[in-house]
Amino acid sequence: VTAADFSQAGMIAHCERKFKKAFTVTKTSDAAIIFGNQTDPSKYGWDAINGFFANLRGKEGSLSIVSPPGSGAVQASATVNNQETPTPAGILTIAAGYKEEPEYGIAGNRTGYTIESGAAFSTGVTTLPSGTALKTIVLQSVVGIRVGDVLVLSKTGYSESHFVATVDEGTKTVTWTDADYAGTGVEADFTASVLGLKIHTWRKSTKGVVTEVDVSLGKKWVTLNSADQERYISTVFKQSNYLIVTVLTPAATTADKTYPAAVSTVAFLASGADGTLPVSAAD
Repeated sequence: VTAADFSQAGMIAHCERKFKKAFTVTKTSDAAIIFGNQTDPSKYGWDAINGFFANLRGKEGSLSIVSPPGSGAVQASATVNNQETPTPAGILTIAAGYKEEPEYGIAGNRTGYTIESGAAFSTGVTTLPSGTALKTIVLQSVVGIRVGDVLVLSKTGYSESHFVATVDEGTKTVTWTDADYAGTGVEADFTASVLGLKIHTWRKSTKGVVTEVDVSLGKKWVTLNSADQERYISTVFKQSNYLIVTVLTPAATTADKTYPAAVSTVAFLASGADGTLPVSAAD
């Protein structure tokens, strides 16, 4: 008779965070990141999780857990607008989830975000647009610039923005097809930057304490430009433990209105709702 392998197990648990798929974990800290903390002492899911790993007594093991959302559960989410005037349009959907897997239930309403706006890449200007070439600029470096990026030319008291149309790495030349260059001054006055965002993720405990999570992701500059997969926001946030970020496609607007404004106060996701769990075999 071969003994059962008690180092591998599976369970259905009522946890803080709920998903429509099972996740396999090898330690309690991983389970806590995915499923949240024990917030309801009357539910014994976390007692079983802790008990399983305690019984391993330091040996390796894995536990597959599903925390079902129930019928009618709703994913918490928020829409972030661009800066179009007079009517802003949705440019991002930020929703509760774990590494692209949607999270359902009211726990998602305690996940929030802030947005930092700035330069994902900056460089000096070698030759400003002039004469009949008012849509062409030569920069000191183009290594961080991709077609489709929003290029911001700025100096003290002035800035203008353009969608990058071409990038020539050999000559370090960038062109655009929208409005002509309208600035004044000399090359040394200007900085050329690729517009970017930092999305910071926050969690509110059941006692109301708000803490930043996924801190390393919040340090990364991201863009809305899918041609730049290294910095594309949806690609970067595939590794998020709490958020699924999707870029929307509103009507075309000018480069300076494309990105959302900064959000300095934590904005929480909304409309997450728990579903109805079965209570008998008939359900």
